[in-house]
Amino acid sequence: MATSKLRWGNYAELRPEQLAAIRKQTPVLYLPCGSIAWHGAHLPLGTDTLTVEAIGEQVVRRTGGVILPTFWLATSQTPRNDLLAVQQATGMLMWNDLFDSIALAGWQVVVVLNGLTTTDQEQTLMQAAERAMREHKLLVLAVPPLVLVDTTLMDQAALWESSLLLSVRPSLVHLYALGDDEHALERNTVRGRDPRGAASPSLGDTVMRMVVERLSTAVLDLLKNNDPAPLFALYQQRREFLAVTTAAEQQPQGLRKAPRTSRLS
Repeated sequence: MATSKLRWGNYAELRPEQLAAIRKQTPVLYLPCGSIAWHGAHLPLGTDTLTVEAIGEQVVRRTGGVILPTFWLATSQTPRNDLLAVQQATGMLMWNDLFDSIALAGWQVVVVLNGLTTTDQEQTLMQAAERAMREHKLLVLAVPPLVLVDTTLMDQAALWESSLLLSVRPSLVHLYALGDDEHALERNTVRGRDPRGAASPSLGDTVMRMVVERLSTAVLDLLKNNDPAPLFALYQQRREFLAVTTAAEQQPQGLRKAPRTSRLS
């Protein structure tokens, strides 16, 4: 395809003139990132990252821009089964340096498609994003994509996470591996609705469409308005949500009160 007709591309596959042409037309850079960690016996270790990778590939085709190779490294202070991660201080240095280089290259908007929803990972990304916006005027959207749709969809190895992977990589999902005994969900650290007999590609397709639509709209609005205020407001709202949910872990189930959806407005 002629360079002048390219609307989007994969960073590692583009020639320099192609990259420059896309950046001039649509200066948006997508970076899928997440973890390699336990997601139950029925899901692969890279579940969350494989999902955000698929989201990024669909969104970049709609908005234009460039998608970077997937970043398979998480920030965490707490050890988890098979989790490969760096300490929060190391992660902060890494993200600051990365955003510095992205700003220097002339990008306007960066979308970090964060698949790991631990507090450590989210807080690190939000802090680094805010620094980049203040120091470089680089617009950085760095929240888990489902935050823009409905936080109740953000389960762990349960109905929605299983359905999303069934939508994009069905051969990797083996629900039977959970077992059928009464302790299966607890043993597999499934947090959310039981995926057995309920998770499906069609459910995953529905959620995927909502995520892609909401994220595409948000990115195009950022490009058009070039205003960091909605992002700062989003991060404040997300921090408040994380504080409420952290406190709720010490309370009886059902007392959590927090917004289900966050919007860029």
